[in-house]
Amino acid sequence: MKTLGVLFFILVAGIGSATAQQNKAPQKPKVRPDVSKRVQEKGVAKVGVVLNGQWELDSKLSKEAALAQRQAIAAAQKSLMAGLAGTRFKAIWTSKIAPGMSLEVGPDALAVLEGSNLVKDVYLDEMVYRPGLMDSVPLIGGDLAWAANYDRTGQGMMVVDTGVDGQHTFRADLGYKFLQSRNSSQSRMLKKSSKVTGILQSRASR
Repeated sequence: MKTLGVLFFILVAGIGSATAQQNKAPQKPKVRPDVSKRVQEKGVAKVGVVLNGQWELDSKLSKEAALAQRQAIAAAQKSLMAGLAGTRFKAIWTSKIAPGMSLEVGPDALAVLEGSNLVKDVYLDEMVYRPGLMDSVPLIGGDLAWAANYDRTGQGMMVVDTGVDGQHTFRADLGYKFLQSRNSSQSRMLKKSSKVTGILQSRASR
């Protein structure tokens, strides 16, 4: 019995020692190095924030559990932004079903995120590559259509979008009809929609 008691003591002591070593192990920083570097260089960065907690996929939960989780996520987001008050930050986007949000932060706000128990991970959430028509047209097979001599003859096309620039030059081309078209060229969305419609009208250079 004495031997068993000694073995039990050694086992418990070993577990306690291992637990203590785990607690002393350095914690992984919440803010990723490239985020800190961007803020140091630019003074501000757009970041994605993953909230700390035991979350489940919304689709795997019952209706009641999903509602409760969404309320918990909203409460955590609100609490985090309250903690950021007085720092240089701007909320860009918050998810209603996922434990995440997108923020624009300065050095002081980044320090708050690093020290917050509500935060699990902070990563760069910036577009590093902006595709152009040379990239996007081949993705929809536009170059192949041009190569096959399709020139929209005898075909009708329709664009459902946010509107077009009423002063754009392609409106001079007969055969175009516009429903509830806006006449402002100031909107970024109108410029995008005008470009989409212009692509449909265009032909490859030969």
